[in-house]
Amino acid sequence: MILKTFSYEEYENSPRFWKLEEFKLNSINLIVGNNTSGKSRTLNVIHGLSKLLLSPRIQFNSGTYNGMFETNQTEYSYSVKFEDGKVMFEKMLEKDRILFERNESGTGKIFNSDLKQLMNFKIPQNELVAYRRDEIQFPYLENLFNWASNTRHFRFSKEQEKHTLALIDSNKTPTESFNMKGSNQAIEVFRRAKARYRDTFINNLIIDFNSIGYNINDIDVGVLHSIKVDAPGGNKVVGLRVKENDRNGLTDQNEMSDGMFRALSVLIHYNYYILEKKNLNILIDDIGEGLDFERSSKLIQLLINKSQTNNIQLSMSTNDKFVMNHTSLEYWQIISREGANVKMFNKYNSNKEFEDFRFTGLNNFDFFSTDFFKTGME
Repeated sequence: MILKTFSYEEYENSPRFWKLEEFKLNSINLIVGNNTSGKSRTLNVIHGLSKLLLSPRIQFNSGTYNGMFETNQTEYSYSVKFEDGKVMFEKMLEKDRILFERNESGTGKIFNSDLKQLMNFKIPQNELVAYRRDEIQFPYLENLFNWASNTRHFRFSKEQEKHTLALIDSNKTPTESFNMKGSNQAIEVFRRAKARYRDTFINNLIIDFNSIGYNINDIDVGVLHSIKVDAPGGNKVVGLRVKENDRNGLTDQNEMSDGMFRALSVLIHYNYYILEKKNLNILIDDIGEGLDFERSSKLIQLLINKSQTNNIQLSMSTNDKFVMNHTSLEYWQIISREGANVKMFNKYNSNKEFEDFRFTGLNNFDFFSTDFFKTGME
């Protein structure tokens, strides 16, 4: 199931109001725009919907989400509005058929697929109907849950994960000793993938990393030699390590450049979930940040190819001129903000401008920088 249309707004009728107008998404999306236009925030609120659907209770103050999802067989729309931690309304449709709807009191109707009829219900005001999973009675809710649980959000400009390590209890087996709390997700996913798929996973990862310009012959998780950390009780602090072809020793994650580590982290997730045959929704903010032009271009093309051949929806953001020039306009979502209102321009709502630009002889960045996406041939 992939997200086909999306809109969001928060703090209606207040100075904090912010609105993202409804826009249509591709399987591959590159959100481009100026600083402060709302690129990162757009990816954040899409990720926010996934977190909302995985939480038993509302954990945000204000928000209205509207999303239309598409599967091979059908399409679903889901809407929810909440204020001060209480659900004001929530509704899900399959095409035009109501699957459930509820009001701010928590009262509503839901379609029971087993009994093939609508049933009355009442739930607490701060709980979502969408969270009440039951594969027999409400199988359609599994689609929302699977989309949310398979959404991954990467921030290419953030260093936090690189400097977060894992603590291994040396007195336990590797399976027992790993504790995800406070640890680096790339390490956790790497260890899980290696345990399940062994050489297949490692070899695929090495091939991908070599293809974007990092020449390595091995990757593992082990004790870091670049830093000294005193861990209690005989525990060990470990991180990701690679063996580069032109170095005798290992390069651990503390020694990797930020760009190198971020690329490795994304590819670890991609290769594991492809082997798991899971349909992912990948969100990557500031794609290519910290990478040189050649590696950035190769990584983006690799991710696009992997996404297209493995039913992965990929949404990236950038304001980098070189990334824009080497990513097809077919994937572009140009973000424009006026005050608190954010709008996307894409091939669906600005088809003439996108088509006309092909005959100008200009590069992709000019399409954005000259406002051609708004004004066309004027």
